[in-house]
Amino acid sequence: MAYDGIKEPLTQQSAREIISCMYYSSWDTEDEKIKDKIDKTVNHFLRGNTAINPLYRIATLSAIAQAISNIHVILGGLEASGDDCRRVTEETLNSFYNDREAIFGYVNPISEGEWMLAQYPLQIFGTGRHWIYVCYEFRDRKKAEELIQSIPGAKVEYPCKVGKTEKKKPEKRVYEDVRNGIYEDDPTIALLLRVDNEENFEKVIHEILKHRGKHINNESKKGQEWFRTTPEDVFEIYNHISEIW
Repeated sequence: MAYDGIKEPLTQQSAREIISCMYYSSWDTEDEKIKDKIDKTVNHFLRGNTAINPLYRIATLSAIAQAISNIHVILGGLEASGDDCRRVTEETLNSFYNDREAIFGYVNPISEGEWMLAQYPLQIFGTGRHWIYVCYEFRDRKKAEELIQSIPGAKVEYPCKVGKTEKKKPEKRVYEDVRNGIYEDDPTIALLLRVDNEENFEKVIHEILKHRGKHINNESKKGQEWFRTTPEDVFEIYNHISEIW
């Protein structure tokens, strides 16, 4: 495991690494037990809150500090006092907030001692100025996974929206759809692609998915941007297009 905080006290650098991994779901370990412990810790201390924005988690500074401290120990770091964890966590959150391009979705203070954190996992690729995004509803994915359990070798595919945005951040664009009733359940942004020509990228991705017979064109999903696919398949298409262009 390449975690920098092994056998070390919690520092701002290690706290920053933990926060980044929470969003990118990029724990550098193949140990599923460790990943499971981390997921349980995050879900226990940083519960989702849909009242303000379903794409974010809202938690007190103390809860965030406890989650980071626990994860630090799970990954092999040394235990620290509650005051030290709180101080390091607050410094780290402020550093993210002041460096707003450091992480997708940002971290935002919303009241004294309370922060709004982007949900995870998120995967971001590319270096362009605009965005292609893929999101889905968790219950759609869960239903698809349960459906194919009895079919050996079957591939899990589920309804995903493949959209674009130029001026607005993806989470703001998706949240507009939430408010407009496009989603029946809280959406998860699973893949973000930074591109310079979002119009052409989106069009080509859509056409390839349509050619594969993945387009969903019925009343159960609003709009023309829904496909029965996976974020991984969309990323594969993106890579292919990027190599050609």
